[in-house]
Amino acid sequence: MKLTSPGQILLIPLDLIDLRNRVRPVTEAAVDLLAVSMAERGIAVPVDVRKIKGGRYQLIDGAHRVTVARRLGLTEIAAQEWDCTLQEARMMEVDANLSTAHVAPLDLAVSLAERKKAYLALHPEAKGGVAGALAKHGLQGTEMSFAEFLGKALNVTPRQINRIVAAGDALSPDEIGLLRTAPRAVVMDDLYTISKVREPDERRRVCHLLSLGEVKSAAKARAYISAETGGVQPPVKDPVEAEFKALLTAWSRASMAAKKRFLLDQASEVWSAQNKGVALQNWAEATEA
Repeated sequence: MKLTSPGQILLIPLDLIDLRNRVRPVTEAAVDLLAVSMAERGIAVPVDVRKIKGGRYQLIDGAHRVTVARRLGLTEIAAQEWDCTLQEARMMEVDANLSTAHVAPLDLAVSLAERKKAYLALHPEAKGGVAGALAKHGLQGTEMSFAEFLGKALNVTPRQINRIVAAGDALSPDEIGLLRTAPRAVVMDDLYTISKVREPDERRRVCHLLSLGEVKSAAKARAYISAETGGVQPPVKDPVEAEFKALLTAWSRASMAAKKRFLLDQASEVWSAQNKGVALQNWAEATEA
């Protein structure tokens, strides 16, 4: 990624800047504090943007500054325009969030999970965690440097960083919204606990209880739910069975023409399933045993 006009600051109309789909929402407390400073001294630091369709701009960094500028009645804001992909912009946004003096555990988990998604979208060869693929593209040192820096800043180990990312990955946008409204700030132990909840309904219920302030921790929320259901935990779903039923449903609804086209298109996959590894009949007998 690079600046479209190095050394040049643009004045961009505020109504052309898109603030949707931010990793971390704007907080009223931060806006109130920044408004006092900006009203007296103006906006000292330009925001960062990326040009998108329709002559509009996606905001990369500076959501609070844009919000304050709109509150103060300004029509334009100083900005630096970057030539970058959506994923590069996402990583830049997250890194800007992480550079602040204090990042709440929930924001940290969500931000790191988003950074991981953006990084893997840019470098799909790294999805399997293949060190050779990373080294081949000169990426191994870059990511390790980021992990080491973050670990030192937070005084945590790489294993804990992985747990934080897993916690952010486990949460849906709706669950994140519930946790943001919790009267008691969500701590990292809460996120670790939530990330271990495999049942979506239970996970949402845990987040809901925390948002209402009815429990002091995610662990207590899980205990409350368990006691409420008589201590009987829902059975763990078989992922293969769930996938099989989904395929069966789709197949039953398809027309004969679509079925034939599918079989022709997936002929090599069908052959591999029958002829590679354990034969279908032997596999069926083994699963029924």
